Amino acid sequence: MRHKRKFSSVGSGLGILGKFQFLGPGKLIAGNNVELLNVNIWTDKNAVITIGNNVELKNMSIFADKNAVVTIGNNVRISNNVQIIAQKQIVIKDEALIGKQTILQDSDFHGIDGKAPKIEPITIGFHVWLARQVLVLKGVTIGDYSIVGAGSVVVSHISDHVIVAGNPARQIGVTKDGYS
Repeated sequence: MRHKRKFSSVGSGLGILGKFQFLGPGKLIAGNNVELLNVNIWTDKNAVITIGNNVELKNMSIFADKNAVVTIGNNVRISNNVQIIAQKQIVIKDEALIGKQTILQDSDFHGIDGKAPKIEPITIGFHVWLARQVLVLKGVTIGDYSIVGAGSVVVSHISDHVIVAGNPARQIGVTKDGYS
């Protein structure tokens, strides 16, 4: 397959449908049974993007700046028009579902009053569901088995087993097992 040469390492069962674009000097590592549908990936020097096993990425983009690390766990599903923008680190743990038009960005991109921009890693926990149009900002950890409602803006840590929604996202419920 002509696209395999773009990967530093790739397992078996790679499926690429539609347009696939990988630009830049960074590394792209993929596990087994990875399905990419219209995916764009841009990397800078020393950036590393790792995609686990049994992952579906659909109509989405990943941007990894110099030395940035993006890790997508096993059994993850990412929907249309999602953007992952990393200047430091974004980790998406196993079994996460990420809905349409969601944005994860670990940086402010621009400083204020002459100060450098703030850059802090993001972690999306195990078995987390981010509904559509969620914005997750720098420094956020979303706990395991949590659910983030559509249109939410997440600016602070979310505990395990909670349901949050709003701008800014606030707890509106609890969940034992997360999404089903």
